[in-house]
Amino acid sequence: MELVQKLSLLTARQLFADIAAARGEGARVQLADLLDRHADGALLAAALARAQARSWKAVEIVLAGESFWDGCMVFLSPEDSRALRARVESLREQTLLPGSTEAAVERRRQCLHELRKAHQAGLQVEGTFNLRALAQSLRATGDEAEAPGKRLAGELRRADYPALADLLEPRRAGDVPLVVAALQHFLRRELDNAPDLRQALGLDTARPLPESQEAALGMIGDVMAVHGRGLQEWLSDEEADTPPPKPPAPAPAASTDEAAPAEEGRGSTKRPGLWAWAGTLAVLVIPILLMLWVVRGYTVTEEQRFVGDGGPVRSVAFLPPDGRQIVSAGDDGTLRLWDAQTGQEVRKFKGHVSKVTGLAVSADGRRLLSSDKDTARLWDVESGKEVNGLALPADANPEDSLIALGFAEGRSLALFRTKSGKLFQIWDVKDKKGLGTFPGEEAVLHCLTLSPDARHALCGENDFASLWDLKKGKRTLRLEGHTGPVTAVAFSADGSRAVTGGVDETVRVWDLGTGKQLEAFSKTASPVVAVALDRAGKRVLSGASGRKGSPFNPKNRIEDRRPLRLWDMATGRERTSLFTGPEGAVWSVAFAPDGSRALSGGEDGVVRLWVVP
Repeated sequence: MELVQKLSLLTARQLFADIAAARGEGARVQLADLLDRHADGALLAAALARAQARSWKAVEIVLAGESFWDGCMVFLSPEDSRALRARVESLREQTLLPGSTEAAVERRRQCLHELRKAHQAGLQVEGTFNLRALAQSLRATGDEAEAPGKRLAGELRRADYPALADLLEPRRAGDVPLVVAALQHFLRRELDNAPDLRQALGLDTARPLPESQEAALGMIGDVMAVHGRGLQEWLSDEEADTPPPKPPAPAPAASTDEAAPAEEGRGSTKRPGLWAWAGTLAVLVIPILLMLWVVRGYTVTEEQRFVGDGGPVRSVAFLPPDGRQIVSAGDDGTLRLWDAQTGQEVRKFKGHVSKVTGLAVSADGRRLLSSDKDTARLWDVESGKEVNGLALPADANPEDSLIALGFAEGRSLALFRTKSGKLFQIWDVKDKKGLGTFPGEEAVLHCLTLSPDARHALCGENDFASLWDLKKGKRTLRLEGHTGPVTAVAFSADGSRAVTGGVDETVRVWDLGTGKQLEAFSKTASPVVAVALDRAGKRVLSGASGRKGSPFNPKNRIEDRRPLRLWDMATGRERTSLFTGPEGAVWSVAFAPDGSRALSGGEDGVVRLWVVP
C-alpha cells in the first residue's frame, strides 16, 4: 500500500477507532458497516477528503514562521491576527516541537520542509476518500495494542519524514495526534448539514477535544473559510522562503587566478547597472501589486451614505432599470428618493402616520407601493404624489397588520396577516378589494414576501418556510431545515430560487422547482432579519439583528458587530469579512440590477451604498 493511502487511512482509522472504543463492544464493526453503506455516495467521501485536507493545512499553519504572520496582517485586523496566532501557539505547545528557541524554530522549519516534500509526493488525499478501504481497515485486528499515534509516526519515520513524525506523535499516552484531532473537528463541521449522518458516525458523542484545541481549530477553520485564498498565498510565499536543511559548509577553495580580481577589488564598490535596479524594483513592487489586486477582489467598500432625519430605516430598494436612484423608508413614516451618485435627497413622500414597514417598486420604476401597520399607499415617483391608498377593513382586528407588497399584471397588491397570525389575505390597493384568504394551518407567520411576478408568496413560519400559489390558493412547497422561526425571506430575480434567514442564525438557499436546499450559510452571530440574492444567483446578502435572542427586542444587548454579510454560492462560504458595516440591526438589504453594488439600511438610520466584489 502506498504511503499516501496508508497515511490517509491511518489518520481516519484512528479517529473512528477512538470513537468506537468510547462507544463500546461492537461499535467498530457497526462503524465499518456504516462506511460501507456510504461507499457509493459522494457526501461522506467528499466531506472526509475535505476535512483531511483542512487538517493538514492546520498542521501547516502550526508550523508557520514569521513571514506568514506578517502576511496575515494584510487580510486580518491586528487584533484578529494576534488572536489567531495565540490560538495556533496553544496548539503548537501540545506537540513535540513547542517553544521559541532557535533550535525549536529550526526544527519546525525542518518539519515544514518535510511537509512540503510530502505534499508534493501526494501525502494529502485529494478528490474523494476510499471509504471501503477505511471500513476494511477498521475491521482488521492485530495492532490495536499499539499506542495511539505510534503507527502514524512510525510510517512517517520509515518514509524518511522524521521531523513530521515528531510533530504528529502525541506527547503523552492517551493524547490524540494533532492531525487526528483536526480531522475530528473539521469532519464535524463538514457534516453540519447532515446531522443524522454525523450522529450515526459518533462525531457528536466522541471524546471531546480539549477546549484549547477546539477553540484553536475553530478559529483556524473560520479564517480558512473566509480567507482561504489569502492563507494559501502567504503559506506559499513562506514555502519559497523556507530553505531545505542546511548542508555542511564547504571547505575554503584554494586560491586561483580567477579569484584574484575579487581580492584586488576588495574595498571598492561596484555599482549595480540599470537592469539590476529594474530587477530589484520588480521583486519589491510586483508582489505588492499582486497583493493589492487580491485584497481588492475580497473587499467591500462603502461608496455613499444617505442620511435622513427619521430614525431607523426599515426598507431600501434600487429603482429600475439602471439603479441610479434609490428609495428608503423608515420609522418616521416618510419615503425618501435619493440620487445614488451624489447622495442628495431628491424627493420625499409623506402620508403615513406610523412607521413604514413595507416597500415595493414597479418594474418600470414609475410607481412605489408602501405600507405601515394599517394602510398601503400607491405613489407616483415623478411627482411624489399619492395615487391611491388602502386601509384595512373597519372590522379588522387591531392585531391585524400589512406585511407584504408587490406589483403584478398592472395591479398593486398588498397582503396582510390576520390576528391569529396563521392567515393572510391579499388585496388590490388601487381597486380596494380583497382577492382571497389563505390559511396557514400549522404555524405562525413571521414574514411574507411576493415573487417578482406576484403569483406566489413566500412565508416565514415557526421553523420552516412555505411557498403559496396565489391563483390556486394553496401551499405548493414546505421548505424545512431551519431550527427556529424564519424571520427573513426573499425570491431570486427570476423566481426560481428563494433565500431564507432565521433566528437560528443561518441563511439558506432553496430551489423552488424541487424544494431542495442548495446551500446553508451559518455563523451570522445573531438572528437574520433581511436577505437578498443577486440577479446572477451567485451571491447572497444578509442583514442581522445584532442582538442575541429575539431579533425584535430592543432591550437585548448588541453582541454581533458584523450584522451585514456577503455570501458566495460557489464556495458556500462568506465572501469577505474585510468590512464591519453598520452597528446595530440591518433591517433591509438589496442588490443593484447589475449586481455591482448593494444597499443596507438599519437601526442607525443610515442608508449605505456598497461596492461589492
